[in-house]
Amino acid sequence: MKDNVLVQLANLQTHPSVAKALVRRKVTLHGRVYDIGSGSAETLDTGTGRFTALAG
Repeated sequence: MKDNVLVQLANLQTHPSVAKALVRRKVTLHGRVYDIGSGSAETLDTGTGRFTALAG
């Protein structure tokens, strides 16, 4: 599941309108994973490339 989030974020960055918006700092991308079974949620830390638990 986490690998899919990483792949989709990379795919989004290749779309021309998204790439332009990223360069202009008009948009930021975030990756999150929600596990329905456990109810846990994690967010991608772009600094480390790791997913960390969301506080809640």
